[in-house]
Amino acid sequence: MTATGTRALVFGAFMAAVLVVLTALANLLALPVPFLLPLPVALAYLRYGSRYGALSGLVATAISFLFFGISTAVFLPLLTGLLPGLALGWGLTREQPPSRTVTAMTGAMLVGSVAGLLATLLVMGQNPIDLLAQTLQKSFSEALALTERLVSNPNPQQQTALEGFRLMIDQMPRVIRLTLPSSLLGASALLAIAAYQMAVWTFPRLGHRVPPLPPITHWSFPRWLIWLLAPVAVGLVLPQVPPVAREWLQSAYLTLTYALAIQGFFAANWFLRRRWPSRAVPWLLLLAVFSLQALGFLALIYVGIADLALGARQRTLREEQAAPGAGG
Repeated sequence: MTATGTRALVFGAFMAAVLVVLTALANLLALPVPFLLPLPVALAYLRYGSRYGALSGLVATAISFLFFGISTAVFLPLLTGLLPGLALGWGLTREQPPSRTVTAMTGAMLVGSVAGLLATLLVMGQNPIDLLAQTLQKSFSEALALTERLVSNPNPQQQTALEGFRLMIDQMPRVIRLTLPSSLLGASALLAIAAYQMAVWTFPRLGHRVPPLPPITHWSFPRWLIWLLAPVAVGLVLPQVPPVAREWLQSAYLTLTYALAIQGFFAANWFLRRRWPSRAVPWLLLLAVFSLQALGFLALIYVGIADLALGARQRTLREEQAAPGAGG
């Protein structure tokens, strides 16, 4: 074996050990480190290629299986570490734009999440969504029973709150089925962004260039998002749609509205920052939205639809980038 091959194996083994340590921190101490799991795989990919990146992730998965069990080994080093780590290494090696790299990482994490749900279905023989709903229902029911014991003679306001809590517990399976796709997509995107930002902070110190993420005023979803909204909304009002298909359409509609609200936040932040260039603008905008509650969320959705349909913000940003002297 050549000296380069030996160094690659040693470095891959070291990255596998780092990944196992991060898995232990996440599993045993419940530390919020899942966004760090792709970094060792990506670093091995950058140094010595995709084979050694994949090898480090697989070795870490095998070791984690021996120490922590199959579920931890599958969900953490394999699905949260290996797959998005390879996507990150691919994006940086091929010098892809940050948006494309983050999209690839989000897709990898989403595939990993779906694969984990399917693995739970195959191994345990039970629908993981129903299993999650039953677990949450049991926990919330115990909390409700404890509250009812502590409040032996509730007043009318407390009685109304308890009834609302009981209704929420009864509706838990349906709520989970409706919100699971948007929750998985949102969690995958947040983990991908956090992992990429951590690579921006750490990889240059190790000799690897990582282009920074653009400011959120430049972020945007693809325009076809608004064209998906119309057929989904029409499908919801058609009486011929079967109940199962209607539930899937409701879940898709909820995911689309969340995405459009986020798009509206990007657009509103861009508009306000051009007039008041303060770092406090995003936080003040969030405060205003939460203060207005449903009205604020609805306003963000309409702003997001207008931003994607008109495309004025993206045209302005492209013109500013193409202007002489742009970017210094």
